[in-house]
Amino acid sequence: MLWSCGLVTLGTELLLFPVQLLVGDSSLTWTFLPHYAWFGGWPDTVHAAARVCGLAAAFAWLLPLLRPETRMLSLAFYLGQFYLSAVVKAYFPWYLPAVAVLGYLTIGLMFDQVLGLASRLRKLGWDRGWLRHLPRVLQGMAVVLVAGQVALTVGVARQMRVQQTLIENGVRRPIGLWLRDHARSPQDTVMLEPLGYVGYFSGLKMLDFAGLSSEEMVETRRRLGPEHESQAFLELRPDWLVLRPSEARYAGIVDPTRLGEFYEVAQVFDATDQVRAVPWLPGRAYLEYDQTFVVLRRKDGTTPTPDR
Repeated sequence: MLWSCGLVTLGTELLLFPVQLLVGDSSLTWTFLPHYAWFGGWPDTVHAAARVCGLAAAFAWLLPLLRPETRMLSLAFYLGQFYLSAVVKAYFPWYLPAVAVLGYLTIGLMFDQVLGLASRLRKLGWDRGWLRHLPRVLQGMAVVLVAGQVALTVGVARQMRVQQTLIENGVRRPIGLWLRDHARSPQDTVMLEPLGYVGYFSGLKMLDFAGLSSEEMVETRRRLGPEHESQAFLELRPDWLVLRPSEARYAGIVDPTRLGEFYEVAQVFDATDQVRAVPWLPGRAYLEYDQTFVVLRRKDGTTPTPDR
């Protein structure tokens, strides 16, 4: 019964998906944008262009005049968006490139076919009035799209270079080195979300909230369930917590109402001034999200216990 109800729900969502693409929020909104663009910091024109391209690629399969291969790619792009938006739902930036490739191919084939049609109209003598300018208009549009993509790539390269310098090398690496120097023993455990640099440079056991390197975290979160997983730190009792300020204030990774009972601030790593001082930084909000981390130490003599 549950299985059949799930199919009915999924079928209903599939029927309503065109409306969601047009007026709602879906993975299509972010497919042709830089990763984590939802943090902000990119011009409205970039968002508008990405959405127009996405809608064109998503609905091209409905046009019978297009080549079968173009419509097939468009349909695959459409179904890929449906899978991310209605099935996966919690899609991350690394889910999008595979679907984006289908969209790029669809748009490229559409331009190719329309340019070919314009050439045939000229040979047939039907290129009168505004139609005689159609090839140049299409070629100009193609140049604008390619130039826009190049500009976007340059912007992302700038963003990632600054992010590497100020966040990875300037914040996360120092956190790892500081933990290595201040840990009571090599067996100390650290709970956090961003696993890589902190774990590598500290050499300590990471209890990352996503569970990428911690089976204990996966088992604990599964046992507690979504409503109580913010108390996982009370069961795992890490020696250290590395949190963004927002994570320490809101019940996402940790329960803020219990945090002060067992943990105290040991160090703050903050690159706010450095990020603010960068004159040209596309997608600045992405760096601002990671510019400050608070390191908390478990208080001596305390034994965290979850609420029951």
